[in-house]
Amino acid sequence: MSAPADLAQAACDRLTAHYRMVAETRMAGLPICNPALSVAAIGFDRVLGAERLGVLLTPWFMSAILLPEAPTRATVGAKRHVQLPAGRFAFVAHDEPGLGVFWSCSLLSPVFELGDQPAALAAAEAALATLLAAGDLPEEDERAIAAAWHGQPDQPPAAAADAAEGDPARTDPADTDPAEARPHAPVERASPTRREIFTLGRRTGA
Repeated sequence: MSAPADLAQAACDRLTAHYRMVAETRMAGLPICNPALSVAAIGFDRVLGAERLGVLLTPWFMSAILLPEAPTRATVGAKRHVQLPAGRFAFVAHDEPGLGVFWSCSLLSPVFELGDQPAALAAAEAALATLLAAGDLPEEDERAIAAAWHGQPDQPPAAAADAAEGDPARTDPADTDPAEARPHAPVERASPTRREIFTLGRRTGA
C-alpha cells in the first residue's frame, strides 16, 4: 500500500480495535445494540486539515468521524461546526482511553433499520459519499444511496415508482436520543432521503 493508504488503514484499525473492545465490554448485551452488526470503520483516506474523515459503524450507532492525525486536546462534549462539501455539520468531541480525542457527527442511532452487516457497510459508504458530495446529488445518486441503505440493487425510476405504489403515507423520522432508544424489529421503510440519513447530525446554522 502507498503511504496515504497505510495511514488511512491505520486510522481504521485504531477505531475498530477500540470499539470492538467497547462492544465486548461496556455495550455487551445491551438492548440498544443490533446483534446483526459488528464494528467497522469506512474511509479515512480523505484528509481535512489535520484530521481524517470517515464513518464508524457499531451495533449501536453510525457516525461520521474526524480523527486527528496527531494527539490533540479538546473538552469532551464540546461542539464545533465543520464545513464539508455537502454542507455544514456539527461534530462533538470525545476522548477515549487508548484512542485520544476525536470528533463525531451522529448519522443514525440506534441502527435497527440496518438488517445485516453488508447492508450496513453499504449504507455507511453511501453516507460518506454523500458527505463528500458538493451540493445536491443527481436523482440517480439519491436512488443509489437509498438502495444501499436497504442493501438492495438500484432501481430505475419507473420500477421504483411501481414498487412504491400503494405504500402508506410516511413522515420524517423524529430525532432520537440514544439514551432513550428501545430495541424494535427492523421496519420496512420507503427509501430514505439524504436529509433522513443525517437526521441526527446535520446542522446548517452557526
